[in-house]
Amino acid sequence: MSSSVWSALSTAPAVGGRNIAVRAHLPRGGAEAEPVERTVVVLEADDNCLVLPEAVVIDPLGIPSLDSLASTHPAGGGGPLAGMEDRRRAREYGVGNAAWHVQRGLRYVASLLERPLPVLTVRLNAHGADWGGGHYRLPAAQYSELIEPRDVASAGEVHLGAGRRYLPIGAGRYFAAPSHNAAIIYHELGHHVCRHTADFRGNRHRDPAAQTNLRTGIEEGTCDYLAAVLLGTPDIYGWHRGDRSDADPRRRRLDTVTTMAAFRGGRDVDPHLDGTVWATALWSARLAWQACRLEGAAFDAALLRALDHLGQEVLSADPAEWTPMLRRRRYFSTALAALLDEAQAQPGAHAGVSAVETAFAERGVVVGQSNAALREAARR
Repeated sequence: MSSSVWSALSTAPAVGGRNIAVRAHLPRGGAEAEPVERTVVVLEADDNCLVLPEAVVIDPLGIPSLDSLASTHPAGGGGPLAGMEDRRRAREYGVGNAAWHVQRGLRYVASLLERPLPVLTVRLNAHGADWGGGHYRLPAAQYSELIEPRDVASAGEVHLGAGRRYLPIGAGRYFAAPSHNAAIIYHELGHHVCRHTADFRGNRHRDPAAQTNLRTGIEEGTCDYLAAVLLGTPDIYGWHRGDRSDADPRRRRLDTVTTMAAFRGGRDVDPHLDGTVWATALWSARLAWQACRLEGAAFDAALLRALDHLGQEVLSADPAEWTPMLRRRRYFSTALAALLDEAQAQPGAHAGVSAVETAFAERGVVVGQSNAALREAARR
């Protein structure tokens, strides 16, 4: 996709929408970077809700007036050690920053899929002042933690907490509020993309009020990859995990040499760490694709359409037969095969497809094998 097309997609107002100026941290900019003015298309707003064409942003503590969003300030992220005025300014800044990144990310995905995703609900300051993280929630019969005090939108919700710690930034510090951090926003948005494309857990076949929130390695890796693309850097968590070494798997850098030998699998394993194998393979493949003078956005389109193709598989009418079908959907090799098919459909992409296949093979991912088989082969 050309830069001019992307610019148009980023700024074109929806029918009946209003262009609102906000302040936001640009991709590639950490907490130390000064926020800049950007435009968000807003359909309507009230005291605690900002309605965009693609998403609804909710802050139970209040939404600033539309005319004041352009004058908000990050105020060092606010936090419990800040004064009341700085805490208010930081919270209001988070509304505009989250809205801009959510709209930007969803528009990019929609442009490549050539269809919009279902409207995403984004709740800021979710679960009270004691929860500082971010997660993606679907309505379920029960939750492993953090019981929901209200019904969750059946299409999915991103929850951004209040933040949990201060980070050293230069000679000062910054409170790591998730609504200020584009990496967290984009990663959680990625779960919405996965739910409405690959649907790795088969939630579209479940009762809308009793979906599952269990995640897989391939989903977590896809979310990290989308965050890297939208941020323009493989070090997506460098801002709030800068105290970890580049080699620490919890840093989750996408430009490290990580192979299927590091894959563990299983319900008791953190899927984020297994997902790093998939994410690094995708990033390496994208670079190889671009080295063939092909656009990165064309690779992203092939990936998203491949995920969409996986999600179109109709599961058996007997839920007892879902497990092996969904397990195959979660194999890296299954997604790779679909990606190669979609990439091959791109004009002049023969060399690029070969480069992508090689990049994945170097990480131990090839077509036609289970994750366990790929792991054992890589370890040998």
